[in-house]
Amino acid sequence: MKNASIKLDKDELTLELQGSEPPSSEDSIFFCNILPAEDKGSGVFLFKRKGLGRQGLADLFAYLKESSFSLKLDSEAKRFWNSIQGDKEELSSSLKAGMILKRKPAKKITIPNFRRKLKPFQIPATAHMLSISHSANFSVPGSGKTTIALAAFAELKSQKTVDVLIVIGPRSSFAPWEGEVKICLPKGTHFLRISGNKDERLRAWTDANTADVVILNYHTASNDIEFLQNLLENREAMLIADESHYIKSISEGKWATTLRAIAPLAKKRVILSGTPTPNSISDLWSQFTFLYPDESLLGSKSEYIYAINKQADPVNDVRTKIFPLFWRIKKKDLQLPIPKVKKISVRFGPIQSAIYNALATKLLHDTTATRIEAAKLKMWRRARLIRMLQAASNPALLAHYSEEFKLPPLKATGLPISDLILRYSDYEVPAKIQSAVSLIHKLLSKDRKIILWTSFVHNIKMLLRLLKDVAPLPLYGGIALSDKEDTEINRERIIHAFRTSKSARLLIANPAACAESISLQKICRDAIYLDRTFNGSHFLQSKDRIHRIGLSETDTVTYYYFIGENSIDEVVDSRLYQKELKMRKLLEQDLTTVNLDSTEDVVSEDSDEDIDFAETLKQIKKHLGYGH
Repeated sequence: MKNASIKLDKDELTLELQGSEPPSSEDSIFFCNILPAEDKGSGVFLFKRKGLGRQGLADLFAYLKESSFSLKLDSEAKRFWNSIQGDKEELSSSLKAGMILKRKPAKKITIPNFRRKLKPFQIPATAHMLSISHSANFSVPGSGKTTIALAAFAELKSQKTVDVLIVIGPRSSFAPWEGEVKICLPKGTHFLRISGNKDERLRAWTDANTADVVILNYHTASNDIEFLQNLLENREAMLIADESHYIKSISEGKWATTLRAIAPLAKKRVILSGTPTPNSISDLWSQFTFLYPDESLLGSKSEYIYAINKQADPVNDVRTKIFPLFWRIKKKDLQLPIPKVKKISVRFGPIQSAIYNALATKLLHDTTATRIEAAKLKMWRRARLIRMLQAASNPALLAHYSEEFKLPPLKATGLPISDLILRYSDYEVPAKIQSAVSLIHKLLSKDRKIILWTSFVHNIKMLLRLLKDVAPLPLYGGIALSDKEDTEINRERIIHAFRTSKSARLLIANPAACAESISLQKICRDAIYLDRTFNGSHFLQSKDRIHRIGLSETDTVTYYYFIGENSIDEVVDSRLYQKELKMRKLLEQDLTTVNLDSTEDVVSEDSDEDIDFAETLKQIKKHLGYGH
C-alpha cells in the first residue's frame, strides 16, 4: 500500500508521497505534466491552488484513489474532499428527482410570502427548480422565468435554506428584475443594484451584506470577483445566471471562467435562458459546469468536445444527460391570442425608384463582373444587401454613416443618381415614412400606444422630427442604459415613461436596443415595421415584446409590415416567413440553437446568407426584366 499526505491552504497544496521507493515515472508525469506541480524532490510535489483549480484538485484526488494510495488529509483537504463527494451525491439525487417530475409534473404548489399567483404552466417549473439541487430553466421568452425564480427563492428563504438572492445578468435585466421583485415579494424587500464607478460599487458591496436581492452584470462580477466571493462566503445564497448564454463560451472566456470559479460558494445555483445554445451544442458545457462544477455531468472541457465531435447525434446524447435538470415552457403552453398581420404595400416615389433601380442594376453587374475571395465574400454581400435595404427604406440613409451596421456613406461617384442620393431629402419624403406617419396618427386617434420598428438609427432621428407633435420616445443603441451613464436620457426612463405616462404613446426603436428583458404587452398591442432585415432572430424577438404572457385570449395584437413594391422588401417578407416557421418549430423543442437574444446587428444569419442573397438577385432580375 502506497501512502500520501495532502496539506491544503489558501494558496498552495503540498503532496508528499511516503515510502522508501521514489515516485514512479507515471506518477511524476501526471503530477507535473498533466497537473501543474513543481517537483520539490524526495517525493514532495507543490501545486499552486489557483493554477490547479477545483477540477484539478478533484482530478488529483481521483488519481491517488485509483492508484491505490492511502491518503492522509489535513482538515482543509478533508473538507474539500467531502464537498466533492457531496456534489456527486447532489447530482445523482437531482437526476432522479428531475426524471420523476418530468414524468409526473407537479400541479399544485404553495409558496409562503409570495404575492403573485403562478400560472398553471409555471407551477411545475417552480416545483422543478425547488426539487433539483441546481437547475436550469430554458423556457421561451415571455413565459415568466423571473417569476418562477422568485417563487423558488421565496420558498427557500422561508425554509431558511438561503437568505439572499444574487442575480448576475445583462444590464437590460436590472429594471425587469426590480419590477418583478416589487410585484412578487413582500413589501420592504431590500433590492440592491451593484453598478456605477468603483466607489459606488464599494458602497453597494457593503450594503449587500443586508440586502435580500442583489443584482449585478457579468462585467462587474468579473471585475469585482473578490467582493462577490466574500459575499457568497458570508451569506447563504441562491445564485442565478440570467440569460446564461452570456457564459456559453467553452473557451477561457472571462465571464464564464468567473462564474465557474464562484459557483461552489453558492448554496443553490440556477441558470435562466430562452436560448441556451445560440451557436451550437458546445454552448451548454460552461452553463452546466456552473451548475455542477466537478464536471461529472458532462465531463471535462476536452472530454466534452471530443464526445460531441464523435457522436453521430450529439444533441440527443447531451440532451439525454441534462434532460432531468432543465425545465422548458414552450410557446404553445402560453395560450396566447393569434396576432393579426397587416401587410401594407407602398409604391416608391419617382426619385426613390430611380435610386433603387440604379443600385439594383449595379448589384447585378458587380455580382457577375467581380471575383471576390471567399473570406471577403460575406462582407461584400452584407454591404450590398444593406445598401438595397437602405434604398427601399429611405434613400437618404445612403449618404450617412450607418451607426447600426458600421457602414460608411455610399460612394456614388460615377452613378447617374449620385446627386439624387446626396440631396435626396431635398426632393421627397420616402413613401414608406409618409405612410407610416399617416398610420401612426390614425392609431393614436384611437388612443392606442404604438411601437415602431426600424433597423436604421437615421430613420429614428428623422421620425422624431416629423412626429414631434406627438412627442415620440426613441430607443436605440446610442441611448444610455441607465442613470449612471446619462442623467437626462436613458433606456430605463424611456421604457418606464412609455409604460406609465398617458402622453407617451409612441416608441420608436431598432431591434438591437430591445433584444432582451423588455415586456410591453400590457400597454402596447400595435407594432409597426417600417423596414426589416433578413435577421429572423431579431424579427421574432421584436414581435415577442408585445406578444407574451399577460395577454388574454380576447386581446388583439396587430403587426403592420410596410413593403415596398417590386423591391427587396418582398424578398425579406417571404424569407422571414420561412425563417419564422423554422424558428417556431425549434422553440417547441427542448433545446434550440436559435439566438433570439443576440444584440449583434446582422443582416442575415450565416446559415441562410447564401439563400437570402440568391433570392434577392432573383427578385431584382424579375423586377428589371432580365431574362425576358
